[in-house]
Amino acid sequence: MFLGIEIGGTKLQIAAGAKDGSAFVRQSRHAVDPSNGAAGIRDAIRRTVHSWQADSSFERLGIG
Repeated sequence: MFLGIEIGGTKLQIAAGAKDGSAFVRQSRHAVDPSNGAAGIRDAIRRTVHSWQADSSFERLGIG
């Protein structure tokens, strides 16, 4: 499974995709609160990925 993370000024999107690239398996979208800084973004990524790892293992990661 592949994991993609897109960090923007107002939102954070995280998606997991099938190995063959045929479909997204999971998607999550979070609002970015600038007052929380990078720590807030890291925390949202950590919580989301940790909750998904119970069912999946990720082979590749892309961040944009």
